[in-house]
Amino acid sequence: MGSANTIPAMPMSIEPAPQRVRVPLVERIVRHRNILWGTLIVLALLAFNGKWRVGRDSALYRGLGHSIATGKGYTFGEFGSRQIYPGLPYLLAGLEKVFGHSAAPAIVIIQAMALGCLIFTYKLVRLRYPQWVAIIVTFCVGINGWFLELANEIRDDIPFLLGLMIALYGWERLRISIFNGVDEQVRRESKRRAIVKSLAYLIIGLALAAVMRPTFWILAIAWITVCGWGLIVGPRRRFYAICLGILVVVWIVMALLDPRVRGFNPIGGGYERDAIAALRNV
Repeated sequence: MGSANTIPAMPMSIEPAPQRVRVPLVERIVRHRNILWGTLIVLALLAFNGKWRVGRDSALYRGLGHSIATGKGYTFGEFGSRQIYPGLPYLLAGLEKVFGHSAAPAIVIIQAMALGCLIFTYKLVRLRYPQWVAIIVTFCVGINGWFLELANEIRDDIPFLLGLMIALYGWERLRISIFNGVDEQVRRESKRRAIVKSLAYLIIGLALAAVMRPTFWILAIAWITVCGWGLIVGPRRRFYAICLGILVVVWIVMALLDPRVRGFNPIGGGYERDAIAALRNV
């Protein structure tokens, strides 16, 4: 029998701290990401020819842009003058005044906007997911055939997508800056500066999307729904109130400056009237 004074032996082994699991494929994606970026650049260069592929929509944008550039105002047939959102026509008018009637500058601008879409796709995903996820998502967007086709069209799809991605990036940055402190990407900035920059992204993104195409109404409805629900159930009501307020201000300014209508008439544009008529006939 053991002595009553015997002290039980304590276990001497200590479990090692858990270590990050190494995944070779993930590490290779991050290490060789420049190869993927280079592939996207090569694809963009191969797809680019600087020529205008004539289409009904692109003809309306170019026609309105030419009318503006030549001082005739926002007019190009009955349909174009009341339907087409003003963002792209005014951009084309500015390019025509500087570079003439060539289509190449406009396509180069659309290509630059497509690059911006990829950049903000990466930045948005990177805020919440590991780097390799952001790399793969961005690469898959860049090699998408439809994306490459639209990047070489004189249409408003890519500009609207850029505005959407900037707005979503601003939304997420603002949420992080207000409620989660300063994250890795903005750790050297003060919280106030981070909030100001996030608000700038929000305003610029929503404004760009608002002047480009009627799909903005879908974005606005989704935005209002999320913000409204957030204001009702909380938490973070201040965040949702700020985002909703920015949307309302951008929408009011866009409606006041809309050349398709006279005065403040948010539902006076062609797309809006067609949508209202369709809803009445349901």
